[in-house]
Amino acid sequence: MTSWLADPITLMTYALDESREARELLVMSHAGLAGRNQRWRQRVGAITGARDQFMASLAAQYLGENLYRAREHWRSYMQCCADLGADGDSDEIRLLVVALREAGLDDVVAQLADASVPRQRKLAAEHLGAVMTRMSECDRLIIAARVRLMLRRMRDADPT
Repeated sequence: MTSWLADPITLMTYALDESREARELLVMSHAGLAGRNQRWRQRVGAITGARDQFMASLAAQYLGENLYRAREHWRSYMQCCADLGADGDSDEIRLLVVALREAGLDDVVAQLADASVPRQRKLAAEHLGAVMTRMSECDRLIIAARVRLMLRRMRDADPT
């Protein structure tokens, strides 16, 4: 791994980008499965979000592909976190990795497995909602640690 990539802030940024990609795939599938396309929206869909409705129905139709792609993005997220832990020379980084594991970092891939997602639309939507909540909690931990690390670097670099 190159030195610029080993920087904790860079790794955290890459991890958050991978999580964003995974969540975008799941949000569309979740919306399609949850049936959030109300009838009134279907009637005036040409004016008010026909594209969103169409994309949500496609996301539900291609749920398996979206799950596969979301798993791959989350695996990249996990690799960034593993690299962060391996290069973590501070207690703060070590505590972050422990907190991520406690928040369910390692459980997300298993929960996105095709066999783990219920076939019934409503149950699948609930399941994906819970997975996205877990992903958001991991992101929250990384964002907070990244901000603390950036502030500490700014204070350390301040010559006054």
